Amino acid sequence: MHLYDIKQISIVDYLAQTGYKPKLTKGVNYWYSFPLRSELTPLFKVNAERNQWYDFGTGDHGDIIDLVCILQHCSTAEAIRSLSRLKETLSAESFSFGEIIPVRSQAPSMELISVQAVKHPKLLLSLSERGLQPSDVSPFLSEVYYKVSEKCFFTLGSPNDAGGWELRNPYFKGCFAPKAISTIKGTDSHRLQLFEGFMDFLSWRKFHPELQAGSIMLKEDRHPL
Repeated sequence: MHLYDIKQISIVDYLAQTGYKPKLTKGVNYWYSFPLRSELTPLFKVNAERNQWYDFGTGDHGDIIDLVCILQHCSTAEAIRSLSRLKETLSAESFSFGEIIPVRSQAPSMELISVQAVKHPKLLLSLSERGLQPSDVSPFLSEVYYKVSEKCFFTLGSPNDAGGWELRNPYFKGCFAPKAISTIKGTDSHRLQLFEGFMDFLSWRKFHPELQAGSIMLKEDRHPL
C-alpha cells in the first residue's frame, strides 16, 4: 500500500472510531481535548480539509502517521503498518474489525449489541500475535459487538468495576462508558499487582500463572465512546 493512501485516512474519522470526540466544530476545524492530557479548554485542532493536526498545548503538528506515533507510543514504521492494516480491513463486511466511522457534526453514540466468548478468527489471531491462547484469556476477555452510527463492529473487551467495558483491538483502545478501573481478586492477601491495562495483565499472567495476587487494571488514558 502506498504511503500516500495511508495519509489519506481521515484524522477526524480515525479519532471518532477510537473514541475521541470533538469538543467544538467550526467549519473544517475540529477541536479536541488532547487524548493524553487533562485539559478544560480544547487545544488540539484537526483541519479536516488538509487532514492535518496542530496541538496548541505543545506546538506539535503533523499528519495521521505522526498522530498514531504519539497516541500508540510507537515508531513511524509501526504506525504505518498499523494504518496499513486498518486500511486493508475496509470492506463490505456487515461487521467490520476497526472500520473507519464517517464523522458527523455531533459525535456518534455507541450501542452495545452482544457479548460472547472470543472465537472470531481475527481476534484470535490478534491474541496469538501476543503469544496468548483462548484458554489464557477466557476468564477475563470477551468478544464484544457494538454499533456506532448504524455500523456494527467487534473487538476484544474486558469488564470494568463500574459496569462498562474496556475495548481493544490492533487499531484502537477505547471503552464503553462508564470508564473505571478493573479489579481481579486473588488468593494472595499479601500482594497486589498494578497494570496499565488488561493486555498487560494477560501477558504477565501468561508467564506467571502460579502467582495468585489480586490485580488492578488502571483506566488507560482514552476517552469513552
